[in-house]
Amino acid sequence: MVRAVDGVSLHIGAGEMVGLVGESGCGKTMLGMSILRLVPEPGRIVAGTISFEGHDVLAMDDDALQRLRGAGVAMSFQNAMTALNPLTRVGSQVREAMAAHDRFSPEEATGRVVSLLAGVRIPAADRRARDYPHQFSGGMRQRVLIAMGVSNQPQLLIADEPTTALDVTTQAQIVDLLRGLNRDLGTSMLLITHNVALVAGLCRRVVVMYAGRVVEQGPVDEVFERPQHPYTWALLRSVPRVSHGGRGRLLSIPGAPPDLGDLPTGCTFQPRCRFAEERCVQEEPPLSTIAAGRQARCWVLMRTVPEPAVDSEEMAAVPAAIPPPGGQTILSLDAVHKHYPAAGRGEVRAVDGVSLEVRQGETLGLIGESGCGKSTLARVIAQLVPATSGTVVFEGQDLGRLSGRALRGVRRRLQMVFQDPFASLDPRMTVGGIVAEPLANFGVRGSARRARVAELLDLVQLTPQAARRYPHEFSGGQRQRIGIARALALNPSLLVCDEPVSALDVSIQAQIINLFADLQRDLGLTYVFIAHDLAVIGHLADRVAVMYLGKVVELGQVADVYRRPQHPYTKALVDAIPVPDSSIERARRPPLLRGEVPSGMDPPVGCRFHPRCPIARVPGLCHDDEPQLSPHGQPGQRAACHFAGQA
Repeated sequence: MVRAVDGVSLHIGAGEMVGLVGESGCGKTMLGMSILRLVPEPGRIVAGTISFEGHDVLAMDDDALQRLRGAGVAMSFQNAMTALNPLTRVGSQVREAMAAHDRFSPEEATGRVVSLLAGVRIPAADRRARDYPHQFSGGMRQRVLIAMGVSNQPQLLIADEPTTALDVTTQAQIVDLLRGLNRDLGTSMLLITHNVALVAGLCRRVVVMYAGRVVEQGPVDEVFERPQHPYTWALLRSVPRVSHGGRGRLLSIPGAPPDLGDLPTGCTFQPRCRFAEERCVQEEPPLSTIAAGRQARCWVLMRTVPEPAVDSEEMAAVPAAIPPPGGQTILSLDAVHKHYPAAGRGEVRAVDGVSLEVRQGETLGLIGESGCGKSTLARVIAQLVPATSGTVVFEGQDLGRLSGRALRGVRRRLQMVFQDPFASLDPRMTVGGIVAEPLANFGVRGSARRARVAELLDLVQLTPQAARRYPHEFSGGQRQRIGIARALALNPSLLVCDEPVSALDVSIQAQIINLFADLQRDLGLTYVFIAHDLAVIGHLADRVAVMYLGKVVELGQVADVYRRPQHPYTKALVDAIPVPDSSIERARRPPLLRGEVPSGMDPPVGCRFHPRCPIARVPGLCHDDEPQLSPHGQPGQRAACHFAGQA
């Protein structure tokens, strides 16, 4: 039997926001679905009680359960694109959520749609209500789900990963929105997330789950400042932080969460715990009260052991910082454009005049909001799509002039790691077959191919047995390792990495970030690394390019750009970086950026950022004259802003 949730007890007070954190597979979502009796078959609730406002949820009949769902307790699901019907207009789906619970008449429901969408800050709500989900950005789709969740004015909202894979500014907007719902409507919330910084900013109490059980809970301030369970301690130290600087290794929790159908004896965390003792292997610790309002499930509390001077033996073996690269230019982009036709309505300027250079052995980070052109630029660099104009020169060759066998030869040296490892791996092939495919395509046969596959799996820290298994048998982090192994098969010199850690929880993310750093050190790799998490770029990259609406608006060394951003857009991004510190997060001002990234089909005249800019104050300049990327700030730092450095 798989015990996805095993003896969990928690309470949520009226108007209270409680965070539920832990790695993927620890039972967070299943606990949230259990509250609404939405456990998918063949799962079932076998013991315990669920009480809402004094009523036994497990004893409710279908009519009472229907009244509970939506009107009493609502849930906002994780993947907005799959939770919304792609064939139904957004306004109709919001109206349907109200009609299903008979709390409002059809006329009242229709009248509330626009106000609900406007309430979750969707611009031009009356017009956008007639659009379909695919016409919304990821952040706007998430807001639609929240609007549906609060449409029946529930007392409790269960928000399941409401900011996963969103860029920092959109995440900040969602946080501000949830805070406003709690403040203005008194909505209680259970916030399910692997983002500990989100909990720091929104919640007063936090519950930490591992392997289906609560391992620690208490006030956020106390748990985050003085974690008592080694798992909580390790989660918090897996998060990259811009303030720490340097390029040292992140603490990563070794291994992966256990199979819930075959749990280890004793403490379920002991196989991964650096502080485990013999008693931990033999006896399961109870959830014990360690202070007023604090509980932990551990024989070896953090207050009883000295915190290591370094986070792990691995960290001691790696330099605290990697010397900045000084190699020759390996990749050069000059005035690269990529435009797409838009069904008789002109064209979308996804990439609109980007010029960059990348040196051998360095990591260039690409940051910006969703829709700014980062992924399109990555595909142009990798020649998965051709540039509309401009040149991409890699190792001295103009890729736009190559085709057929010549371009195929370049692909040995230039590879791509994709954002969604499950979608980029053939589910019908074994892992060994997936990793071997590029080798077979380039004529590597027999024992040499088998030996190379084994070498690659070992390089990305997978066992030889992984070669016989299929992608669905692996976790998200392990699948990402498979994608990296495939990309490394032909000994490339440049990897283009498109959001390779965006959907991973913090501990697995730390493992993959450390893996990228190890591979760069050992193999001399060069990276173009795209991420919406600016802390990840701050940890990995040497230089950073900030993109907005198809253009680079700031470029420079990571330390210079993050500490002294010259462009107001960059400053807004840096100011929105979340940190797992409740005092910082609660003092954070609402996001400064107004609205969404405009359409690339009709970009604003002049400075493209001026409609959202907090300092644009000279209409004749910002509105009419497009600024060029020019030196500002520190040596090598450039920004495209008429008022650079004044944000």
